[in-house]
Amino acid sequence: MNIGPLEVVLILVLALLIFGPDKLPAIGRDVGKALRSFRDASTNITREVNRQLAEIEEEAKSVVQAADTSPKEPAKVAGEEPGAPVTPVPYHKDAPTGQGNGDVKS
Repeated sequence: MNIGPLEVVLILVLALLIFGPDKLPAIGRDVGKALRSFRDASTNITREVNRQLAEIEEEAKSVVQAADTSPKEPAKVAGEEPGAPVTPVPYHKDAPTGQGNGDVKS
């Protein structure tokens, strides 16, 4: 939204006619203070978001570094030898399959 010089002059003339020359400086100060407080709040929010993002990035870097320094061996299951064959579980005709309407034969 671009406001040209003609629009600015028109707005100032309308403000002068509506509020009068006595109240116009006070209104200008109040608007300036409001804009400054909005800008300060916006800057503070931006600064806080950037600080939080930096903390998250540092935490992610430390996690990656910890993962890089951890041993690369696969996790062992208790009671199994490495490289042991997997024993299949026999199928039973009455065993629930986890499919269907939830009816289980007994």
